[in-house]
Amino acid sequence: MKKRNLKIVILGSRGIPARYGGYESFTENLSKRLVRMGVNVTVFCPSDSEYKKYTYHGINLRFILNLEKLFGPFGTLLYDILSLIKASFSDFSLIYMLGYSSAWFCIFPRLFGKKVVINTDGLEWKRSKWPKLGRLYLKLNEYLAAKFADELISDSRAIKKYFREKYKRDSTYIPNGAEVFSSKDKKILKKFNLKPFEYYLVVARLEPENNVDKIIKGFSLTKSKKRLLLITNIKPTKYFEKVKELCEKDKRVIFFGPLYNVKELNEVRANAFAYIHGHSVGGTNPSLLESMGCGNLVIAFDVPFNREVLRNNGFFFKNEIELKKIIERLEKLSKREIISIGRKNREIIKKYYNWDKVSKQYFKFFTKLLADG
Repeated sequence: MKKRNLKIVILGSRGIPARYGGYESFTENLSKRLVRMGVNVTVFCPSDSEYKKYTYHGINLRFILNLEKLFGPFGTLLYDILSLIKASFSDFSLIYMLGYSSAWFCIFPRLFGKKVVINTDGLEWKRSKWPKLGRLYLKLNEYLAAKFADELISDSRAIKKYFREKYKRDSTYIPNGAEVFSSKDKKILKKFNLKPFEYYLVVARLEPENNVDKIIKGFSLTKSKKRLLLITNIKPTKYFEKVKELCEKDKRVIFFGPLYNVKELNEVRANAFAYIHGHSVGGTNPSLLESMGCGNLVIAFDVPFNREVLRNNGFFFKNEIELKKIIERLEKLSKREIISIGRKNREIIKKYYNWDKVSKQYFKFFTKLLADG
């Protein structure tokens, strides 16, 4: 199959340029590289996106009505359904859907002869932010993804194993990617009143499954003279209020809020003493990969996904006490030892999660799928 016949659309993100989270960063990085390989790539974006142009680095952008502000999570579902309808009536060879929350509707584009690939992502139904009915809906869609999709892609071997054992459905393992970054501009640290190696870092959405509350509690149990910097979203919820209250009890904890400038964020990452990753639901988490690419020593919540990515080069905790002990242990290490552990993480990214390598895997996968008819 010639490259020019590869015409794909990526759905399920909040669009690009990436400003929000994992799906958006993934979409932008993959799309740019596929375009350079000669693939015709379109990304669907919400109608209220700040970026209003119809192309971005050679990627075609199409805007879909976004009703999230009006209907909340149901509005997100409508956005996905509208995206699938529009894609069904377009001339794309293949639809790549990020996440399975709208898997029940993926049968629609298949009726129009479209190939549908679903990225299984993580175990979304486990997130406590969803009400019981919402979890049931997501659990059903997980099952329907295994039944309806032409192909599944899992970014984690643990997720691949889960789908095989749970639904007897195989998926193709292709991980997320990351880039290697080295600190270059210390002025950024001065801007935020930070000093190299004098703070722990958390980069996460404020959701219970990311365990930011446990991280604060564990850190607060220590006598560390370093600070704990929280780079998070700001969305008024009960959990948000809980985290804010915990921050107010310990002056060493800095509630920074969001930081969308990638250059600034990577500088903050690269100069942290350690990155603490509390995510417990999901596959190959982009924030974890990006911190490893910045050369961070990583303390991660003890789940198979995180152990798989860190490959025995991390420190793992399940509760506040375990985190406290890890922090106390790490602060007895020399700076050279901390840097050495971080360098190994950079090498893991170069070897296993290099974006160029990941994109070539996707190109090979898409080409073969469409050639097979």
